[in-house]
Amino acid sequence: MRSVKFVAIFIVVFIIILGFLTTFKKPSGEKAPDFTITTFEGKKMTLSKLKDKPVVINIWASWCGPCQDEAPELQAFWKSYKDKVYMIGVNYKDSKKDAKSFIKKFKITYPNGTDVDGRIYKKYRATGVPETIIVNDNRIYKHIVSVTTAVELGKIIDSI
Repeated sequence: MRSVKFVAIFIVVFIIILGFLTTFKKPSGEKAPDFTITTFEGKKMTLSKLKDKPVVINIWASWCGPCQDEAPELQAFWKSYKDKVYMIGVNYKDSKKDAKSFIKKFKITYPNGTDVDGRIYKKYRATGVPETIIVNDNRIYKHIVSVTTAVELGKIIDSI
């Protein structure tokens, strides 16, 4: 009898949690908030000026373990898709030194800059790092709230 009660309680809790998570699902189809970021190389990139290709935005931090796991995947994706997408790494809550060390360590070659005051993070309603947003035609096509892979990103881009 106890195991039946436990299973019943577990199912109810699971349904409540699932309902909560789907209620706060990240938006797709919304207009992508515009921003300008200065890369570590000093180049200004403005989202609304990136036309004719999807844009992959990755919000990351050097102190984030999952971001470290994801970094080689993002670089592999970039190497395969750099002619088909724009890609911007948005560093969040890091010193410039730590961010640059991370980029060097993982041999990242796509543009990256610092979200100095967290405004990009807030505009995209990020809840942590890493998060990856795919923008197409100035609209949010997909918002991934976890680690992603080169294969997953490739499938998403190929479906656009």
